[in-house]
Formats: sequence, structure tokens, C-alpha cells
Amino acid sequence: MTRVFLKLYLLLILPLILMTMLPQSPLSMLGEWWLEKEAFRQYGAIYPLVKEELDLVPQSKWVQKVESLADHFAYRLQLKRNNDLKLSLKAQEKLEQKDYALIKYKDDNTLVFKVADTDFALLASLYSHVSEMETYEKDTRGFRYFLNKKVKESSDPIAEFERIKPFFNMEVKLILFSDFIKNNHNKETIEALEKNKLFIDRSAGVYHSYILSDNNKYLVEITGTNARATYRKYYNYLSFIVPAILLAIGALIWIFLIQKEFRKVNNAAKTLGDGKFDTRIELSKNSALYPIAGSFNNMATRIEALLEGHKDLTNAVSHELKTPLSRLHFALEMQKNSSTPEERKLYTDKIENNIVALENLVNELLSYTRLQREQSIKTQKHPFNQWLKKEVRTFCEYNPNIEVRVEADIDKDINFDRHLMSRALNNLLENAATHAKTNQPMIKIKAKLDANIAYLTIDDNGQGIDTTYHETIFDPFTRLDKSRKRKNDKSLGGFGMGLAIVKSILKQHKGSVSCKKSALGGASFQLQWPI
Repeated sequence: MTRVFLKLYLLLILPLILMTMLPQSPLSMLGEWWLEKEAFRQYGAIYPLVKEELDLVPQSKWVQKVESLADHFAYRLQLKRNNDLKLSLKAQEKLEQKDYALIKYKDDNTLVFKVADTDFALLASLYSHVSEMETYEKDTRGFRYFLNKKVKESSDPIAEFERIKPFFNMEVKLILFSDFIKNNHNKETIEALEKNKLFIDRSAGVYHSYILSDNNKYLVEITGTNARATYRKYYNYLSFIVPAILLAIGALIWIFLIQKEFRKVNNAAKTLGDGKFDTRIELSKNSALYPIAGSFNNMATRIEALLEGHKDLTNAVSHELKTPLSRLHFALEMQKNSSTPEERKLYTDKIENNIVALENLVNELLSYTRLQREQSIKTQKHPFNQWLKKEVRTFCEYNPNIEVRVEADIDKDINFDRHLMSRALNNLLENAATHAKTNQPMIKIKAKLDANIAYLTIDDNGQGIDTTYHETIFDPFTRLDKSRKRKNDKSLGGFGMGLAIVKSILKQHKGSVSCKKSALGGASFQLQWPI
């Protein structure tokens, strides 16, 4: 689950990290582009108005002329030679692409205009950190100077204004103030204009700026936006929206990918539920759900193996039960037809033997099933050599004709379940005793520790087991009658459960059992488990 949320975290955070690593963030670039566009739209008329004034004097007096005009502007208005500007490479590239650019000049946002056919540039440093109304009053002060100048010097101010109207990049018009008063019944607006010569109306959602001439005769109406105020407003919006969009895109990508993978898992679960136990989930190792897919595949493999094992076990049990039951049925029929006490006793003994065989089979099945069902066992520390000697001594008492050699090198207490491990050892010893040589039977037991792993090996000098069966010998009801026949009761034989029980016991100990060729000539079984 950690990988799922780590992937989501990376998808969400990487776009933000990339934004911080860029020389200039996309949000900042977008803001600069928009601000430059708005600044030129609102203040672009400065250049042609000033240029008309410069054209009235020799070029040698341009600097002095701009200095005199600058007195009528609230922001710095300067005329500089291009070589004196010392602009950054980025600012130079901007001016080469067009005739104006909004740049940072001496820490101010400055609108720079190239003066055509000269090496001069007109600079207007625009913004100041004051209130909106005060800023607007300062920003329009230079324009009001030109308005009043045109009104005073022109015999037809309205016609003159129509001539310079193309200088503006906004919707502007010059009207008589008296006409405005007739059509406007808002006394506050009229009083504000008469007092301040300036009024901003934002009631309709759009800026309507009104500038009154000094003689209170003409009024300029400008429809549009205030660049700085709009910039501040939308920059704040963009500062939130752009990261939010990036986060949303990252989240959507993650949701799409994870949903696709969840669909695979869901479909696989449905298919498995329909009985197709060979169903597996194939996902990339980089997938957030790869651990879940791995667990599902392991579960499906185990279920498939358990069902196959259950099927094989059921078939084997039914087969194993048939032989003693058939013999019981036969012995009962023969006992009914017996004419002498000797015959009846013979068949009674056979019935008892087959009942014992059935009882042993049931006990073996119960032991095996119990071991398969148990999830874990509680091991304790036991003196290994002492335990081993006791088990071998008990075995030798019942098998005095078998030579048993012991090489135990575990003179310490180690972890194991004493009862279960005794069962596993006795199964292997009985198996070795059954298949050892008839004339000189020998069993060799060897125990050692290596890197916190206990090894217990039981060898016999019998015929051995073909390598083909070294793996399958541990499956339930597996008997190799051709190579490992019982010396004693051939009629009954074993059930093929002993080694399967040994394997289950070692599995409970988180260990294993293996079979190989013995140096004595027979079979060698090795138990190993962590201590």
C-alpha cells in the first residue's frame, strides 16, 4: 500500500518540483506576458504623444525635452541611449523582437519604447505600491497633462482628439462634460470629477475611467481595465489555479492508471471465483499493485495446488480403502463357509489384521490432515543429543538385529517440537529398518549444526531409491513397490503416508526434507530446520 501512495505523491509533487527547478516558472512567464500586453494596451499612448513633442525640437534637445515632460508624470520618464541602458540579454532580445518591452530596470517594472531610426529609447517606470485610486491618479497624470495641453492649444479639441485616438489601445472618447452631466444623474460621480478631475466606475464589472479637463469643459471616457489591479487579481487566481490544475492532472493520471490495474485485479478475482484456478494477474514490477498481484498469484497457486492435492488424496484414499475392505469382505464370506474351528480362527485373524490396517490408515490420514491444517507450532529448546540418544535407544530395543551408528555433533539446546520431531525420526528409522539389507541391516544417523541450521541425516544400506522418485516420494500414498518392497507383511504393506507426514512436520518447523543416494548404498534422508 505504501507504493500506491508513494506513486500518487510523486505524481502530485513532481510537477511542482519541476516548476521550482525551471529558470522561470510557467506561471511567472504567463504573468509577465500578460502584464506586458496589458501595460502596453494601457500605457502604449505615452510613446506617440511624447514622440510628437520630440519632433518639435532638435534631437540634441530631446533629453532636456523629456526631462521637462517628466515633471508632469508621477512615474519616472527618461530618454536614454541604447548603449547606456545596460539591459540584460533577455531584455535586449525582447526589444529586438518588437518596438517595446516590459522589463525590470533598476528594480522597477519599466515599459521601454525604441525611438524609431535613432539610438534612443523612452523609458516609463510604471508601478508604485500605493492604493488603487492613488496609483491610478499617478498613472494618468501624464495623460491628463497632454489632454489639457491639446484642449488649450487646439481650436477644435474634439477633432484633435480624434486625430490622436489611434495612439490608444483602449476604447476612448472625448465628450463635452455638459453632455455627460445631462445623461448622468449620479451626483457623487459629478462631484468627484469636479473635485479630483478623475473618477473610476467599476459598478458594471468593467472599468470606466473618466478624466476631466482643467477647464471642466471636456471629459475623456476610457473603457477597459487597470493593468496592475487586474494583474494582481488574476495573478492571485493563477497562483492557486495553476498548481491546482497540475495537481489535478497528476491525480487524474494516477486514478486512470490505478483504476486500470484495479480492474485487472477485480477481473482476475471474479475469474478465480468462477472456478478457473489457473488465473494469474500480470502487472509490471513498477506497478503500485504489484505486491497485491504477487500475493494474489501465490494464493491462486496454493489454492490450485491444494485442490489438486485434495483431489489426488481423495482418489488415493478411496483406492487404499478398497484393498482392506475387499479382504474383510472375502474373509467374512470364507468364515461363514468354514467347517472347522481352525479355519474359522484363520479367517478371524485375517479380519483382525485388516481392521488393524484400516485403523492404521485412518490414524495416518488424521495425522497428515492435522499437520496440513495447523498454521504454526510452538517450538522449545531441548538438549538435542540427549533427545536423539533416547529415541535411538528405544528404536534399538525393538530392533536388536539392526546395527545403528550415531554421529551427533549438536551438544546444545536447540528449538524444535519434541513430539513431532520424534514422530518424523521414528518414521524415517522404521522406513530404513524396513528397506535395509536382510542379512546385515545397517542404519547410520548423523547430526550437525551449520550457520544456525540443524541437519539430521538417516542412511540405510538397502536397495536405495531411483533418482526419478526423489521428489515424489514425499507425496501422500506414494509407494515404490518395485524398488523398496517390505520384507515382512507383503499382504498389507505400507500406506505411503510416512514420508508425507515427515515432510509436513519439517514444513511446520520452516525446514525441509530431501532424499538422495546414500554412501551405504541405500537411501539417505536429510532433515534440516532453523534453530
